[in-house]
Amino acid sequence: MGGNSQVRKLIGNAVGKVGSGAEQVEKAGSTIEQARDAIAKVTGFVQEIAAAATEQSAGIDQVNLAVTQMDTLTQENAALVAEATAAAHSLTEQAGILQAAMESFRVQGGLGHELPRQATAFAGSKPSRRFAAVT
Repeated sequence: MGGNSQVRKLIGNAVGKVGSGAEQVEKAGSTIEQARDAIAKVTGFVQEIAAAATEQSAGIDQVNLAVTQMDTLTQENAALVAEATAAAHSLTEQAGILQAAMESFRVQGGLGHELPRQATAFAGSKPSRRFAAVT
């Protein structure tokens, strides 16, 4: 019977090893499932990050467009200011010329006196067609 007991012992060892191997396979399967779940979470996070980056890029593009438009408007405003300044200088110069021209005219008798005959003729006349729109 010595051989029989040895076979039983070998079979018991083999059954024990198979059971241990089955436990290890089960643990490995559980670890693989955990790894798969973790990878799925990481994938979700990466997709969220990619979506946020796309939104940020679109926002940056909008800000860039707004800054470009503001720059364009600033340049246009600067040109308008330069034109207005030139026009103001021209008007100042023209006003000086007109003032100098008006200084050559003298009203006889000062205020409260009758105007010269030529002035009364103009005062009663209608404005010319050229200046009618101004009145």
